[in-house]
Amino acid sequence: MTDVRRWALVTGASSGLGADYARQLAERGWNLVLTARRRDRLDALADEIGRTHRAEVVVVDGDLGDAGFRDRLVQEATAGRKLHMVVNNAGFGWQGDFLDTAWSRWSAMLTLNIVALTDLSWRLGAHMRDHGEAAHLVNVASIGAWQPVPTFAVYAATKSYVRDFSEAIAFELGGRALRVTCVCPGGTATEFMDQAGIKLSKLSALSLQTSPAVVRESLDAVLGGRRLIVTGWLNKLMTFGTRFAPRWLAARLAALSMKPAA
Repeated sequence: MTDVRRWALVTGASSGLGADYARQLAERGWNLVLTARRRDRLDALADEIGRTHRAEVVVVDGDLGDAGFRDRLVQEATAGRKLHMVVNNAGFGWQGDFLDTAWSRWSAMLTLNIVALTDLSWRLGAHMRDHGEAAHLVNVASIGAWQPVPTFAVYAATKSYVRDFSEAIAFELGGRALRVTCVCPGGTATEFMDQAGIKLSKLSALSLQTSPAVVRESLDAVLGGRRLIVTGWLNKLMTFGTRFAPRWLAARLAALSMKPAA
């Protein structure tokens, strides 16, 4: 197949938002480099996308927490091709009291959610800036980035970093061809919820979105040049409200929203 499409890299592409970013980008005419740890799922998704959208798909499986794998990913993703979009979607969360959870879990979370995202933003951002064509760096954060979240303290703090980092480098780049967008979903019906041990309150359940809906809204914002997008009208309302609440009250309300329904 003659390659006339642009190329996008999606991390955490084996399920959830990552898989839907891959599907919807292919539907919009993009070729893909997909990465995650689960090779079988990546291969199945690549086969589905190839058949459905006739897109070219390159699979690179491995652990983004490993610096050596990130080296290999960057090399393979840019070998003979220009990337025009990078979606830093990979990440994980865990709901639990900070001092009662093993440090190994927090360390892995900080490495994946912050170190790996920043590393790929630096290296692949430079690649996209230097080829000088219109390109997009997309960093997936969370509405947890707006306030401290008890029992979700480390995850929310990592997403605050992603939001602040993304908005800062978007400002640095100014009017250049490389655009940076931070995407902030709320609760989304994916495997992430189960893997993070999250049991939603009734309030949080009201704002739950589907993964395809989050991706569709966010991609429209990315391709429209937005720097920040909160998906879902109720999530927009909640994050707007945090601007007027004292930090102690914001933390209390966040704790209530994370308290499982009876």
